[in-house]
Amino acid sequence: MGAYAYSPYLWPAFISTLLVASLGWYGWRHRWIAGALPFAVAAAFAVAWSVGSMLQTAAVHPDTKIFWLRFLTVWQLPVVTAGTGFVLQFAGLGRWLTRRVIILLAIPPLLLAGFILTNDLHHLMWTGFVQIDDGVTPLRGPVNTGALVYSYLLGLFNVSVLLWLLVRFPRYRWPALLLIVAHLGARFVFEFGLRLGFPSHWDYGPFVLLFTFGMYAIALFRFHVFDPVPVARAAAIDHMREAMIVLDVQGLIVDANPAAQRTLGESISRLRRRAVGELLPEGGLAVDTTFGKVPARSELSLGEGARQRHYTLEATLLKDRRDRDLGTMLLFQDVTEQKTAQALLLEQERVVAVLEERERLAREIHDGLGQVFGFMSMQAQTVRSRLRAGDGEKADTLLARLVEVAQEAHEDVRASISDLKTASAKEWSFVPTLERYLEGFRLDHGISTELAVGPDIDETTLEATVAVQLFRVVQEALTNARRHGAATSVCVSIEREDSVARIMVEDNGSGFDPGSGLDPGHLRTGESGHFGLTFMRERMAQVGGHVEIDSQPGAGTRIILTAPLAAGAPREGDGGESTTG
Repeated sequence: MGAYAYSPYLWPAFISTLLVASLGWYGWRHRWIAGALPFAVAAAFAVAWSVGSMLQTAAVHPDTKIFWLRFLTVWQLPVVTAGTGFVLQFAGLGRWLTRRVIILLAIPPLLLAGFILTNDLHHLMWTGFVQIDDGVTPLRGPVNTGALVYSYLLGLFNVSVLLWLLVRFPRYRWPALLLIVAHLGARFVFEFGLRLGFPSHWDYGPFVLLFTFGMYAIALFRFHVFDPVPVARAAAIDHMREAMIVLDVQGLIVDANPAAQRTLGESISRLRRRAVGELLPEGGLAVDTTFGKVPARSELSLGEGARQRHYTLEATLLKDRRDRDLGTMLLFQDVTEQKTAQALLLEQERVVAVLEERERLAREIHDGLGQVFGFMSMQAQTVRSRLRAGDGEKADTLLARLVEVAQEAHEDVRASISDLKTASAKEWSFVPTLERYLEGFRLDHGISTELAVGPDIDETTLEATVAVQLFRVVQEALTNARRHGAATSVCVSIEREDSVARIMVEDNGSGFDPGSGLDPGHLRTGESGHFGLTFMRERMAQVGGHVEIDSQPGAGTRIILTAPLAAGAPREGDGGESTTG
C-alpha cells in the first residue's frame, strides 16, 4: 500500500479521533438512555472517518492517499444517518424509528459504499483525481453530488426537529440550541473546505468532526443529556408545589423554581440579583441570610384579603465538598389549607367549649340556685303559716335561717361570677391565671392559699385545652373546700412526673369518706343532680386525665389530678419555681 510519514498536519485528525472515541465510549456506557446508542454508533463511524483522514495525510504515495480517501468517504453519510437517529430519540420522537424506517435510512449509505467500491467500473462517484502538491483532490461525479444533497436534506430535517424541541420545550432550549449550532457549523466548515478549499496540506474532515462533536460534548456534559439524575432533579424542582429560592452568600437571589415565581409574582429574570428581603413582608425572614447565617423556621403571609396565602419558611445552608459556604436555599411550604382547617377546628372546639360551659352553668344553677330558691320558697310559705297562726317566735327563727341561706346563695353567685371572669381573660395563661385566682379566693373568702410550681413546669408543659379543663377542676375543688369542707387553708401544687403533669389540691377542711359514695357536699353523685366529683371526672376524662380522692372525716381532703404533657414539653430541670400565699 505504500509508505507513511509523520507530518504536523496529522494532529487535527489525531485530536478528533481521541475526542470522538471518548464521546462514543461515554455514549455506549449510557446506551440505555434515549439517544445514547445512535450517538455511540455515529461516533464509531466518525472515528473510522477520522482515522482514514489521518492515514490519508500520513500516506506518501498518491495511490495510498486515494485508497484512504475512498475509505473515509464511506463513513461520512453513515455519521449523518446515525446522527438523525440520535436527534429523533433526544427529541422524544423515537417512536418514528421503526424497523422499516431504520432499513430505509440504511439503504443510501450502503448504496453509496457500493458506488465507492466499484467506482473504477463506472466513475459515477468520482470522475478522477488530481494531485496538488502533496494532496489528492477528487473530481466529483453525479452520485457524489446526489449523496451530498441527500446529506444536506437529512441535516435540514435534524435542524427542524431541534428547532421544534427548542420552541416546544423550554427546558431543552440550551442543549437543543447547541446541537443546532453543531449541525449548522459542521455544514459551514464542510462547505468552506469543499468550495473555498483548505490549504492543500490540511484535510477539512477532522475540523468538521472537531466542531460538531465539540458542540455535542458541551451539550452532553453541561446539560447532562445522557445523565437522567440531574434532569430528573431539575424536573422535580420545576414541578414541585413548594416554592424554592436559591441565594448567594450575599443573600441575593440567583435562582427560583416556577412555584417561587408564581408565589412572588415575578419572573426569574426580575428576581435575579435582588435581595430576598425586598420581596418578603417585614419580619418574614427571621435573621440575615448572608455569610452562613440561616434563618430559623418561621411563618409568613403573602398577599391580601381573599388572596392571602400562609407559608412556613425553612432555610438550608449550601456548602461545597470543602465545607465552604455557597449560599442558602429557602423553601416555602404553603400551609394555607392547614391553617384554615386549624382555624375551623379551633372554632368548633370553641363552640363545643361554650356549649359545655353552658351545660355546666345550667347544672350548677339547677343544683345551686335552683335548690336554694326552692328551699327559700318552702321556708317563706312556712313563715306565712306561722305568722297566720300567731307563732311569731318560730316565724322569726325561720326568717333568720332564710336570711342565712340567701346570704350563702349571694356569696356563691359572687364566687361563680369571679370564677368566670378569671377564666375568660383575653391573655389566658395557666399558672399566672391560677395565681391570680388563688389570691382573689384568699381575699374574698379569708381562706389562706398557697401555690407551688415545680422547676420543670412552664407554659409549654400543658396544651391550652388541657390547661383550661385543669383550671376548672381546681376551681371546683376550691369551691367544695370552702362550701362543704369549711377549710381555712388550701395548697395547690403542680409538678411533672415522667410523661404526665400532677396537680394536687389539698385543704384542711372537715373531709369525708370517699367510700360512702358521698361527694364533699354530702350528696350522692348522680341522684340529686349535684355533680361535684362527677364534674371533675368528666372534665379530666375529656383531656385524657385522671382524678384521685384522698380524704377521711376530720382530716381534710386531697384531690390529685394527672394530665398528659404537651408535645415538646421542656425536659426536667429547664423550668423555675414560684410560691404564692
